[in-house]
Amino acid sequence: MKQQSKKRIKIFVCILLIWLAFAFFLGVIKGVVGIPDDIVWKSYYLISTIIIVGCIIFNMCYHMYYNKKMKEAMKLLEANETDEYIAYVNELLAKAKGSYLKTLFTINLSVGYSDKKEYKKAIALLESVSQSRMHGALKMAYRINLCWNYYYDNQREKAVSIYLESSKIFKKFRGTPLYGGNIAVLDMFMELEKENYELAAALLVIAKSKWNNPRLQDDFLYIEKILKEHTENTCRSEKSNYESVM
Repeated sequence: MKQQSKKRIKIFVCILLIWLAFAFFLGVIKGVVGIPDDIVWKSYYLISTIIIVGCIIFNMCYHMYYNKKMKEAMKLLEANETDEYIAYVNELLAKAKGSYLKTLFTINLSVGYSDKKEYKKAIALLESVSQSRMHGALKMAYRINLCWNYYYDNQREKAVSIYLESSKIFKKFRGTPLYGGNIAVLDMFMELEKENYELAAALLVIAKSKWNNPRLQDDFLYIEKILKEHTENTCRSEKSNYESVM
């Protein structure tokens, strides 16, 4: 919310400066040419309105353009063309203006390195941006990616810390089609970390029936592998104990 307020203030200040500059310009023209006051004020209100509306429309179209480009980039990722995806997003990141878009593209760039299992590169990118510039879905996506990469990079304490700090925002997006599956994966990671294997297994059954996003399948396989290893280790331990008693 603080970032939203700062953004609104910046927009307001920019519009105010444009308005004042235009008022000064009209004042100079009025003094030189001698235009009647009523015509000056009508021109002032009309052109000012056009400038303000134009600025708003330009800002919206600018963000829509880059959001469309990001959707095109995601098609590369879904096609397993990870290197092409990284190159494409790097190009967008270099061209985009404004903290919001740069933060968005940095987060999305980290996803490419995550897919290549280059977790440290992904973490470095995520840690390079300030969370003070985030809110809503953007902040939530950042937290998911950072927690996920910390976990796979065996920085488990950091993963747990991010997960706990994000409980409120995760709760808000837990049931959404776009992010619910990712949060479910993090839920299972946390249960594995606490060695709650039975609960993790139960959550996995639910997640596999509810979330069919292809990008989650590797996570499901990883969790299944951990659960299988735990079961095998438990069986070996029980067999060894039984044999020692006999």
